[in-house]
Amino acid sequence: MAKITADKLVKKARSYKGIKESPVNSNKCIFTEVYCGKHPTSYYRPWYWCVIFEWYNFMILGASELFNHGKKCASCNQYVANNKSQYKKTAKDLLKGDLVYFTFSNKRTIEHTGIFLKYGKNADTIITVDGNTGSTNEANGGAVMIRERKRSCVVGRIRPAYKRRGYTGLFPGQTISIKEKASKKHVKRLQKFLNWALDAGLEIDGLCGPKTDSWLKVYQMIRSLRQDGSAGPITRTDMKKFKR
Repeated sequence: MAKITADKLVKKARSYKGIKESPVNSNKCIFTEVYCGKHPTSYYRPWYWCVIFEWYNFMILGASELFNHGKKCASCNQYVANNKSQYKKTAKDLLKGDLVYFTFSNKRTIEHTGIFLKYGKNADTIITVDGNTGSTNEANGGAVMIRERKRSCVVGRIRPAYKRRGYTGLFPGQTISIKEKASKKHVKRLQKFLNWALDAGLEIDGLCGPKTDSWLKVYQMIRSLRQDGSAGPITRTDMKKFKR
């Protein structure tokens, strides 16, 4: 099986940002043309392409085996049905590269999919790169875009078997929280870890302020740890086991 990292998949998917179907509302684009072959424009109208976009990225990187057991798929619901053992109804443990499934009608039915990039502020939102989305039509908007949506829109996720690695930097060696004093050296180690693990974008200033506290709680959430904002012994031990 061809293994790739989640970082590599995400980088490739992001490189297509701005690509649009043409003509408008035709579903004809580079992704559907490769998936379906060359046909008259009218042929592509039934081919909604958010899943096809994901298939294309794995295929172009030589890692088709990581997508639907190496078989083509163009439907969110069919993909989930084909991969039941991998499907988790949660939005609280997302990692970069996860395939995330959305609903926008409050019926909890799957309407769209995107590739997870990171959590937004306080993990109330998630940021994804999607195919066939738009500012006026979430699930059939005709473009590749970076989207930020409420976490409550997520109905589930599937995690492809990427090649994963642990953190190679230095771990904090003392308890850190917004309420306790800790040496700048160890706070900086925590901030560097959170930036690596979650793409937190923290300034490495050695100060455990509200942003560091918030991202530490996000890490604790995705690891099913107590969300107390304290990098105590349990959280620090878990950091050494974490792979992304």
